[in-house]
Amino acid sequence: MASTAEFALQFALIEGRLTAYHLAGSPDAPAVLLLHGLGAAGSTYAAVVSRLSREYRVIVPDLLGSGRTAKPLVDYSPQEMASHVAGLLQELRVPALRAIVGHSQGAAVAVELCHQLPGRIRKLVLIDPPPPCGMRWLRPVTGLPLGGRTAEVFSALLPHKRIARLWLGFLYANRERLTDEVLAAYAATSGSRGYAAATARALRSLSRLDLHLESAPPTLLLWGAQDRLFRPSLAAAWQARLRSSVLTVLPATGHCPHEEQPAAVALALGEFLADPAPDRQRA
Repeated sequence: MASTAEFALQFALIEGRLTAYHLAGSPDAPAVLLLHGLGAAGSTYAAVVSRLSREYRVIVPDLLGSGRTAKPLVDYSPQEMASHVAGLLQELRVPALRAIVGHSQGAAVAVELCHQLPGRIRKLVLIDPPPPCGMRWLRPVTGLPLGGRTAEVFSALLPHKRIARLWLGFLYANRERLTDEVLAAYAATSGSRGYAAATARALRSLSRLDLHLESAPPTLLLWGAQDRLFRPSLAAAWQARLRSSVLTVLPATGHCPHEEQPAAVALALGEFLADPAPDRQRA
C-alpha cells in the first residue's frame, strides 16, 4: 500500500468543477494515468500505484461523478468524462502519456481519451472493460424514468456495509478479501451528495456505448478469469476491433483485479509498458 505522503489526495478546478486526484512518482518520469470504474474512486489503485510509482509518474483522478470530484447533472458519457480528464492533464502540464489504464467504466473513458488526444498516448490498458457495443440489456431499464430511479435508489444504498458486501461479493472472486477497510472505502466513496444521480446517469451512458476504437494504440486487455459481471469471453469482441492487442487472463480473480491481485496487475503493467511492440495474442 502506498504511504499517505505518496498517495495524498490533491484538488484542482477543471472548468469550474472541483476535481480530486492523486500523484505519485518522480515528475521527470514517464506519465501513466489510471482511471477507476463506476462506484469506485482513485484510491482503489493504491496498492498498484506503490509499485508503478518506482518507474513512472502516476496520475490517478477521481472521475467526474465519483469520490471527491464534483457530481454535476450531466450525461456522464465517456466523451464528457474524457474531456474532463484531458482538462486535468492540461492543468498538470502533462503533454503525453506512456499509457492510460482504465478499469470497467474507466476503460470506456480511456478509449475515448485516446480519440481526443491522438498521438499523445503510447499504450492503452483495459481492465475488465464493458462490452464495446454497450450493456444493451440495460437499455430497456435505464431508458425509462422508473428504471433510472431504480438505479439511483440502488446507488444510494451502497454506503450501507451490508449492501456493499453483497455487491462486492459478486464482483470479487474471493470474498475473504472483502475486509472492513475495503468496505469502508467503498461506503465513503458512494456516500456523498449527488453520487446516486451521477451513477444512474453513468449506467444509462454505459448501455449506449459508441467508442472510437480506431484511435486506440497498442492495447493490453487484462481480465479476471472469474469476472461474473463482464466475462472474459467479451475479450474476443474487443480484439476484433482493436488494431493491436494482447490478452492476459488472471486466474482466481474477479471484476476488480487491481484490488484483488495488485501485485499481479502491477507486474503485467510493468511488462507491457516496457515492451515496445506487443504482438496480438490470446493468453
